[in-house]
Amino acid sequence: MRIAIYNGNLEPPFFIDLLAKNLVNKNQVIFMVGTANRVSEYTIDGLIFVPTDSNKKHYLLFNLLSTGIRLILFNPTIFVRFLKILLKSKKNNKIKLKQFLIWSKLLLLKIDILHIQWASHLILFEEVLDHKKYKVIVSLRGRLINVSPYIDEKLKLNYQRNFPKIDGVHAVSKDILENLRKLKIDVKSSKVIYSGLELNSFPIKSDYSKKSNSSIELLSVGRHNWIKGYKYALLGIKILIDRGVGINYTIVGDGNIEEIVYLIDALGLQSHVKLIPKLSHENVLELMKESDLFLMPSVSEGLANVVIEAMAVGLPVLSSYVGGMKDLIKGGVNGFFFENRNSNDIAFSIEKFIDFDQEKLNLIVRQAKKDIVNNHEISHMCNEMIHFYNEV
Repeated sequence: MRIAIYNGNLEPPFFIDLLAKNLVNKNQVIFMVGTANRVSEYTIDGLIFVPTDSNKKHYLLFNLLSTGIRLILFNPTIFVRFLKILLKSKKNNKIKLKQFLIWSKLLLLKIDILHIQWASHLILFEEVLDHKKYKVIVSLRGRLINVSPYIDEKLKLNYQRNFPKIDGVHAVSKDILENLRKLKIDVKSSKVIYSGLELNSFPIKSDYSKKSNSSIELLSVGRHNWIKGYKYALLGIKILIDRGVGINYTIVGDGNIEEIVYLIDALGLQSHVKLIPKLSHENVLELMKESDLFLMPSVSEGLANVVIEAMAVGLPVLSSYVGGMKDLIKGGVNGFFFENRNSNDIAFSIEKFIDFDQEKLNLIVRQAKKDIVNNHEISHMCNEMIHFYNEV
């Protein structure tokens, strides 16, 4: 099967890159398609990277000439059809040029499946969704379905126009599919396929034990954004510090840190909270090994890959009771929950964790690892994805 994965650019996040490379290992022909400042295709470990458009004018011009000429030579009828479609479009010329290059490259690749990784990119394909030159699948993850359509009316209308036209929807959690239904959007086919990990490469904690019974090393990983709920985490940390609990809290991530830095200072937490810029995936995993508890304070979440990774490493997880986290965590069995947006409950849950019986905690950690192996191994995910590709 020939599958194009559209990420928007040719620098996909770790979990998309992992999916693509493992699909190649399953004997699928995989093209990573998107914007890049280069013109020629290149291959890494069997994965074919295909630049479409570019942010640089000279690359863009070359792509336009080479792609346009190839399309005229090999499929002049489609070339004319694309031009007619774009002339009718009310989008600006820059977007229309981008669309022409993407559509043309995909057609020339003779793909069977287009897998769009981010739902907001669907608008780039809406004019050709009825032409059925290949099947189209869209992945749904977190914010783009749980939050964005409720604060962006144009995006919501985009979804309502275009989702009924596509062939399938892949969701990373049951909650995400339910949110799609709340938007009154019908789809032809849908399937929940949980995110997968290459577990053989993980630095597993050989035996879990808290570093101290009177203090705790706490870790969160994720971009600095209101949706990640760091405000509630920091207020919870303040409650614990005022009670005399020993605690160090590390937050790893990129984005605008202004609000977080201000709150840390206002609460007097400078000696207890450390902000670390975005780290490599390997360094994040090593930091997990050195921590006592992973805190996921998000106010909304699809199915956080970083939590799956923490559970696989052997780091206990305390999460807000939201979204796809309810698919992943069974409270008191393979992890812990606290009430969403409730700083007092965060503080209470951390104190309870500090006093938690070590033997029972080991059982929870072992169950978490077992559940990740059973439900989130990358080979299983790829098999499920290939089956879905064949179904639609």
